[in-house]
Amino acid sequence: MDVPSAIAECLKKEGISSLCRNNEYFRRLINYSTIVESENGVENFLKTSSFEEEWEYLKKMVAKKLNLEENDNLYDKRVIAEIYNKYVNGYVYHVTNSVNAIDIKKNGLLPAGKIDDEIRTVNDIFKKYRCNMALGWYDIDLTSNNGWFYLNYPRYFLDYINSPEWFERFCGGQNYKNRNYQAAKRYIESVIGGCNMTEEERKIVGDFFEKNWKKYENSTPVLVMIPRSEIGAVSSEEDDSKMCNRARILMRYGGSDGNSNMSVSPANLLFVDMSFIHQFDDGTMKKDIDFKER
Repeated sequence: MDVPSAIAECLKKEGISSLCRNNEYFRRLINYSTIVESENGVENFLKTSSFEEEWEYLKKMVAKKLNLEENDNLYDKRVIAEIYNKYVNGYVYHVTNSVNAIDIKKNGLLPAGKIDDEIRTVNDIFKKYRCNMALGWYDIDLTSNNGWFYLNYPRYFLDYINSPEWFERFCGGQNYKNRNYQAAKRYIESVIGGCNMTEEERKIVGDFFEKNWKKYENSTPVLVMIPRSEIGAVSSEEDDSKMCNRARILMRYGGSDGNSNMSVSPANLLFVDMSFIHQFDDGTMKKDIDFKER
């Protein structure tokens, strides 16, 4: 089973999608699906209450996947190698939305796309009034050629689901997350008033809001999985203990995120529909669960 299918099948199980509206549980689901490549046993995996318990259960399911018996002389070596190859050298993650995903599925991830003239114009208006973060990090992206952003490991995916980030910031954060049109409009009107813009500038910004609200109003989160080999981020360890330690550290604590200016063909990308996250918002998405020994 491919990884997106494994994730989709996991999420179909009763209660799993609700659990995975939480960063900690979602991280564990992605780890499990990526390494085991199956939905079998995911319920018990998510019930583990410590990292050691999680690690041992994962090893057991990998051994089952590889048809290994515990008395096999190469049991540990093959299990660790599989976890290392599937996880440490597996994927990096890009968060987008169902609207922009259409273009990515057609053209892939590009190092630096054409800057939208409308966004540039609106950004320049706000900068004129020293409101430099009105469109989030977009201004920095305009000048630094950052390419596309990726999460090294899926620990904090849910913090980035309100894509695009610049529009979330433009609407006042929670207003876009909750798809509250009236609140978003009031927020923008208050910012415009505070900047004391000209009538022409007010119209440009107001029209820009209306156009993009219609564009993204019904969008849902999409997780794009990029093979680490596509951006030259593959690790090479030959010592079993070092492979084991690196996998455990990254699985437990994650790694540094980054930007890439590499082009990645759509044929090499995996897409995961995360629309279940927007089925309700009870404030749990950003609460991390504390597990003993973590």
